Amino acid sequence: MVLIWLQIFLLILINGFTPGSSQDSSEDHETSIKPYLLLANTFDIRRLNFDGTDYRFLTAGLSETVALDYDYSTGYMYFSHNDGQTTKISRAPLSSGYPVTDIITTSLGAPDGLAVDWVNRKLFWTDGALNLIEKSNVDGSQRGVLISSGTHKPRGIALDPHADYMYFTDVGDTAPSIQRARMSDGFYRQIIINSGLLRPNGLTIDYEESRLYFGDAHTDKLESCNLDGTNRRVILDRPSTFHPYALSLFHDRLYWSDILQHHIMNADKNTGSSRVRIEGYFAYPTALHVVHPSRQLLESKICLSVCLSVCVSVCFNTDKNTGSSRVRIEGYFAYPTALHVVHPSRQLLENRDWCEANEGLGSCQHVCRNIYNGFVCTCLQGFEPVHDDPNNCQDYVLQLLPFLFSAFIIR
Repeated sequence: MVLIWLQIFLLILINGFTPGSSQDSSEDHETSIKPYLLLANTFDIRRLNFDGTDYRFLTAGLSETVALDYDYSTGYMYFSHNDGQTTKISRAPLSSGYPVTDIITTSLGAPDGLAVDWVNRKLFWTDGALNLIEKSNVDGSQRGVLISSGTHKPRGIALDPHADYMYFTDVGDTAPSIQRARMSDGFYRQIIINSGLLRPNGLTIDYEESRLYFGDAHTDKLESCNLDGTNRRVILDRPSTFHPYALSLFHDRLYWSDILQHHIMNADKNTGSSRVRIEGYFAYPTALHVVHPSRQLLESKICLSVCLSVCVSVCFNTDKNTGSSRVRIEGYFAYPTALHVVHPSRQLLENRDWCEANEGLGSCQHVCRNIYNGFVCTCLQGFEPVHDDPNNCQDYVLQLLPFLFSAFIIR
């Protein structure tokens, strides 16, 4: 074991590094909690500090470990992998990597993207073989399909729970794109970028600046845009990047993995300057995250100022500059005209179970769920909403069985 660890090295090659500059500030001054990198390396999951210390394996002996995310407040990481026979989504303690508990073990094709809703304790994943985006509780229960049409090969996914939006990439050859939709039900779907893309593998959200960052493995570009796709700009282009796959972000630094050059990079998120390369016997680093509580705030900073002392549930932004709203707790809703959501005793909130009020399942064929100011219907595993009647479900598995045999596709 000692000889093995002696063979593992970490080499940081720094371009334009200045002591005391932002890339050297690995400790967040607001909370004094030191951030670190968490990465899926196809055959294992590893962690390391920004300065290369505490570099170690968390979970080893894996195969086809492509997607990865974590829940900071509960201390778990979630990842997709294959045990040689079955493609799975599993979880393990973030601190030790063991024990590994399987969460989803059936009807998975190629779950290449995975994201944790750390506010509502939900799990989201993309499946490029089945052309689906699915959602479940973090324990794998209440599984359902959010998006089953209009995509060719969904891959990267990032969540903004405080705004109820998920962002995802489609790397299909015919129409690569970046899209967003509502997390709660998959509705209000938009294609925010559909030009100048070839293989947009990964993306991440800058919650402080309300911007989206994404990398394209075929154009070799790292870019950013507003959350609606406007104000798009290139951060880095070839030859500074080669095959970017996964992205993460911390304050003014953008981090990304390169699965062909087998290293991790970071640079200034606005200019692409002061690039840092981290090498450490990486095989194919397919997922990358900065682990820190500031990347998973349980309530919005704007909401803290607007709703302080008056919100009774989780508060979230509706507009960065003008105001806020709130995410209901189960069965609650807020009047949409209320900017400052106050205590129920002031009669602006109503405790109501919309599904119960609509005769149990309401008009839903399978599952009824309370949402903001109403309810939505979702389908059980193996079904999808009927196109013209989303309250009813239809079987989609039989139509997609041929794709199950191409679970692991060259990326």
